Amino acid sequence: MKKYLTFGTICISILFSLNNCTKYDDSELRKSISNLEGRVKNVEDQYSEINKDIRSLQTIVSTLQSNDHITSIVPLLDKDGRYAGTLSEGDILRYIKNNSNFDIFVAENVLVKDIEHYRPYKSLKIDAT
Repeated sequence: MKKYLTFGTICISILFSLNNCTKYDDSELRKSISNLEGRVKNVEDQYSEINKDIRSLQTIVSTLQSNDHITSIVPLLDKDGRYAGTLSEGDILRYIKNNSNFDIFVAENVLVKDIEHYRPYKSLKIDAT
């Protein structure tokens, strides 16, 4: 009789345990998982954009290091309209490269005369032969 009573108690305990499991609401857990999946996707997208930016910067750095980047030269004139020298894209890029703490807002206040000219081109008179 004692064995049946113990067995009955165990069976009733199992039935109560199973009954409580069916009432478990995991909707909050599912929402949390869905939210995390969305956040992971956003991080992956940002990671992809950062990698694109890094590849672009690597291209710029390799171009700067090869000194293969002068595409145009601009004549500079003084206040009276006379020729004062030249400025190339390479001069500007070298300035950016040599000033590693380069900031675009600081660059707005840089004077052209402060940029070192790599190759000073001489002017020629129109009637020169």
